[in-house]
Amino acid sequence: MSIAFVVAAGPNDEALGWGGMIAWIVSSGWKAHMFSVAEGVTSRIPHRQVVTAQDSLDRLTGCARKASEILGVESPNFPGLPDDRLESVNRVK
Repeated sequence: MSIAFVVAAGPNDEALGWGGMIAWIVSSGWKAHMFSVAEGVTSRIPHRQVVTAQDSLDRLTGCARKASEILGVESPNFPGLPDDRLESVNRVK
């Protein structure tokens, strides 16, 4: 059994950029897993305000989950890191 691990910048980037390839590898018997790094919305807001963008975040993540289901991705993962602000994430704890 072959396994593909798809890494995308934000939700739906995997479907828009690699949807055809994902569908093909899944139909060929591979397992596909996906990790979408950032949440994909708050870079459009001057200050990252998840509360004010929550509806958009939920809608985008919901669409990405549905797209992953249609493509056959077994484990879509959306950690919700800040869009276009990854440098603000504390990498050392």
